[in-house]
Amino acid sequence: MLSQPRRLGFTLVELLVVITIIGVLIALLLPAVQAAREAARRCQCTNNLKQLGLALHSYHDSHKVFPLASVRIYPPFAPDYTQSNNVTWRARILPFMEQIPLYDKIDCWTLNYWWAAGAPANKARDEVRGTEIPAFRCPSAELTKPVANWAPSNYVACTGSDATLSPTISSECGMFRINTTESAFNSRFVIRIARISDGMSNTMALSECRTGEPKALHRNDWTACIAGTADPAGPEEGGSRGHAWMWENYGTTWAYNAVFPPNDSRHAKYDCTSSTGRGAYAARSEHPGGVNVTMADGSTRFISETIHLATWQGLSTIAAGEVLGEF
Repeated sequence: MLSQPRRLGFTLVELLVVITIIGVLIALLLPAVQAAREAARRCQCTNNLKQLGLALHSYHDSHKVFPLASVRIYPPFAPDYTQSNNVTWRARILPFMEQIPLYDKIDCWTLNYWWAAGAPANKARDEVRGTEIPAFRCPSAELTKPVANWAPSNYVACTGSDATLSPTISSECGMFRINTTESAFNSRFVIRIARISDGMSNTMALSECRTGEPKALHRNDWTACIAGTADPAGPEEGGSRGHAWMWENYGTTWAYNAVFPPNDSRHAKYDCTSSTGRGAYAARSEHPGGVNVTMADGSTRFISETIHLATWQGLSTIAAGEVLGEF
């Protein structure tokens, strides 16, 4: 009697079982792989902010002050707004980030409104403004240019907890509070470490923004915007959040404040500004659960988006006298 030939393959049922098991394993492993990749990206973001913190302190060692956030001059301090060149704090720290050749190409430190129509052309300057600097970009963010020919940045400087202008300069439109006791950065005064009486480790210097988001909305509906009850009315002119590392426009590209908590969900699609010069720009990131922050001492922390708002606002001031616990 002849023996039956040996079966060399899988049955259909066995094949389906194997495919199902493989699919389940992939489904289990994929979130872990994605989480590991995000952890690596967040670590790189932290390293970027540490590098910026070191550059700020090197700048302070050299100049005895932190850099001016930008130059923004309006009446009655100048005849017209063309007195401002609006170059940001990031451009000022380039020599301390091994970017001296790029820094040397910038010729507009005293040039009035250099990007406007009629400003003298300069090819080298145009190359600078479009040069991508990896240390200014969070790898978790969208790595595109929101505005053509301008290289963006995800890292912004802290302007305190109040979106209201100082009463002494209420005629200045579009800027944040610039009281020298309020925050580590502003557009008129430079700050020395000695002024940070709240403690360097208890004071924020830098955090994150999402590039490309609308600059601000509800210019003439401040109350509804802050309350989160108004629908977005459309983007205001002047670019988007973080669209240029070299140049600032009303705080859009260089600043954040603590009016809203980090990754604020109530204003997720817009920030707030008004025709009276108030502005509320939140710190935002693509990191799940919070944002990275560089403190004034150069250290970097990950701040949860569930942080108590009063604590978040306390971290944004330099001399308000808050007593802060662990955060």
